[in-house]
Amino acid sequence: MDVMSLLELEASMLEWVRHYCEKGGSLSISLDLETDLIKTGVLDSVAFIELIDFVESRTGTSILDDPALEQLTSIATICGHVHNLASTTVAKEFRHSSVIESYSDHAAQYDSLRNLNSCWGQATAQALTTINPRPSDELVVEVGCGTGISLRQVMAKSFPGTRFIGIDPADNMLARASENLKSFANVTLKIGSFEELPIDSDSVDYLFSTFAFHWTTDLDRSVSELARVLKSNGTMDLVFTGRHTGREFVKETTPIFRKYMGVAELLRSTGARQYLTKEETEQLFRREFASARLTVEESYQTYYDDLEGHWSWWVARASGHFNAIPVEIRERCDEDIRQAIQSLSCDKGIPYTIHMLHVKIRGVPGW
Repeated sequence: MDVMSLLELEASMLEWVRHYCEKGGSLSISLDLETDLIKTGVLDSVAFIELIDFVESRTGTSILDDPALEQLTSIATICGHVHNLASTTVAKEFRHSSVIESYSDHAAQYDSLRNLNSCWGQATAQALTTINPRPSDELVVEVGCGTGISLRQVMAKSFPGTRFIGIDPADNMLARASENLKSFANVTLKIGSFEELPIDSDSVDYLFSTFAFHWTTDLDRSVSELARVLKSNGTMDLVFTGRHTGREFVKETTPIFRKYMGVAELLRSTGARQYLTKEETEQLFRREFASARLTVEESYQTYYDDLEGHWSWWVARASGHFNAIPVEIRERCDEDIRQAIQSLSCDKGIPYTIHMLHVKIRGVPGW
């Protein structure tokens, strides 16, 4: 990278950060090339991941998995590191396996009454009202079926003769799903993921998923797989979390996880989930599905609960991201996180906002 290119990268990064801050309100400190973007709170961990993605797309270099990431917290250090890497490109790795292991380890807690009544349980119940197979659908598939609770509800309102397949990458989730669905003879459970669906091409009449697509490790491959298995007049509903989900929690917990994990491990953990906007989602799915078939809807819903209510879903759904924290200090970290969450309390309770994206694929018009 020559000097002029480096100066252009610095300027574009400054512009990116200022634009981000303008969208969220105002920049409370003087920003320059040496500003520690994490320590000063200018960017939370999610926003920092987006900045790294921006730099990687501009330069063709991989930063997120670089051993030096711990020190790359300012525009100057990032640009200097990119300059030193020159044109070296390292494939970006995702920590998907740790997410799968976490969900498998916490499968029993997933069906707890506390978790089912949490904000995520309520959001899932809302999402399920939009999941409606057609009377003519012969094969219905759920990707990310978890413990089978959602699939059971959809099967209960389906039609005689419809076959169902539930897909999930976590062994223990499928074991619980097998138990929860044992009274249904028309369902098959399979190990799989969005990136590699164990389904024949052009075979699915209706495919749905609730709060799973954001865990995909490869967006383009996953959408290609969905297009491959769906019939030409098949329909699909994908409900998943968007860029701004949990913005209250992210802001308060980022400094704590930075303290206990370090910057590099925090960002790798944050990077395990996809953070899409509505516009990015539309662009992604238009690569495989005609615009006439595609609709993307978004919504924001803020849920209020007490500390124990939020902690129940945090343990079941989020704690696995932070397994890199040494066991001997994990208890202290958990207590700090609990205090940070409690600090958000207001008259209604502790708020948590879910940014929901809903991808709808409908049949070919006039079919």
